[in-house]
Amino acid sequence: MDTQKNKSNFSFIPPTLVESIFIENPEYKGDFCSVKNLKFNLNTSVEKPEKNPANSDQNQAVVMLTLATANDLEFTENDACYLRITMKSKFVWQKDSYNDNEVDSLLKINAPSLLLSYIRPQVVSLTENSDIPTQHVPFIDFSQNIFKDKN
Repeated sequence: MDTQKNKSNFSFIPPTLVESIFIENPEYKGDFCSVKNLKFNLNTSVEKPEKNPANSDQNQAVVMLTLATANDLEFTENDACYLRITMKSKFVWQKDSYNDNEVDSLLKINAPSLLLSYIRPQVVSLTENSDIPTQHVPFIDFSQNIFKDKN
């Protein structure tokens, strides 16, 4: 496949790391080495699309994705650690290239999927240097993001 010929009209500015936190729980009662897969929560934030000030023929929107082991930093004796990583990027597309439903899908499915691919190595890096076994983030079906807003 020719990547130049098949290049998407929907593009992104290289994602940036907004936050990266790893804290080992000093009160953890278990054996850190026996920690299996951490449970992760994901939160996607999508700004309302607007005209790109740098190019009036384009629209843009910023999308942020946060992966965390908990909503807040409160440990119980069963929590081995707290991990939170947020990445963001600006997504840009030509006006009139997509209808509103297509833009919604691109921003709520494709954009978080892309951001998660940047978060994955961060999770590996933070956990491989800790007392818990290296963690890997599984594939996520972001198509459910579309249905959240429609109910």
